[in-house]
Amino acid sequence: MLSRLKDSVIGIVLWLFFSLSGVLCWVAIKLSVFKTLWKLFSSCANFLFKKEQAFREYTPTAHDIMVCSFGKSGTNWVLQIVTQITGCGNMEFKHIHSVVPWVETQHLSYTVGLKEPTYRKSPLGLRAVKTHLEATYVPWREDVKYITIIRDPKDVIISAYYFAIAMIPLLKLMPLNDFIEIFLGGDTLFGSWA
Repeated sequence: MLSRLKDSVIGIVLWLFFSLSGVLCWVAIKLSVFKTLWKLFSSCANFLFKKEQAFREYTPTAHDIMVCSFGKSGTNWVLQIVTQITGCGNMEFKHIHSVVPWVETQHLSYTVGLKEPTYRKSPLGLRAVKTHLEATYVPWREDVKYITIIRDPKDVIISAYYFAIAMIPLLKLMPLNDFIEIFLGGDTLFGSWA
């Protein structure tokens, strides 16, 4: 019950955050200050999630396969492959996040927790862990396996653009060229692609 209430409150806060962001984006486009607003939005998102604290309560183990990538690079596709290999073909789950912890969303109940020993369900004793954090924030250990995904930045930009529009529909008003300029400037929720 408390978990549902917590998820509802978090959901309402996120909805308000994205709704307000959408309104602010529309105003910013009209005032031609979208880039400044986008930096503010990214700063707020980064303030809400402190990258340096992502692994403060968890140290990766030999059971973990860290799938590390910049957002919109095909991460969930790779997670599906890794999960199918570690599960010896068993793919019976509702959503990939019900079996794969996602470091940046540990506060949401739809994501399995980092501390949950989901690797015990795997015949190989392994599990994937998803993160979009930069390498400097991901703990390094020799007994942990790491997979890095690098996708053509042109494809990442287009995927990120349409994902952003799906999240904040008013972004349709922003020309793709402006989004590309913002992306190339490194002002994204995931930092700089390079």
